[in-house]
Amino acid sequence: MLDFILSDANQDKISVAEHNTYRYQNYTDKAGHKGVLLFAVSQRGYLEKIGAFIQSVKENKIANINKLAAYSVPKIEIN
Repeated sequence: MLDFILSDANQDKISVAEHNTYRYQNYTDKAGHKGVLLFAVSQRGYLEKIGAFIQSVKENKIANINKLAAYSVPKIEIN
């Protein structure tokens, strides 16, 4: 799992903040091809709502990480 926040600012004012939680897992398809699967959740806050967004991220971070960790990743096939 990888959990991080990134942001963009214009003239020292933050215009957007993004919270990402990435879950990586090894993947092998039916033919034996191997790779890494990325399953992720991203959320964004904009302009004057960034403060409330960051507070929400802080309050819900552990619960959201646990939900992503427990989520059953869909089966995929690479063609």
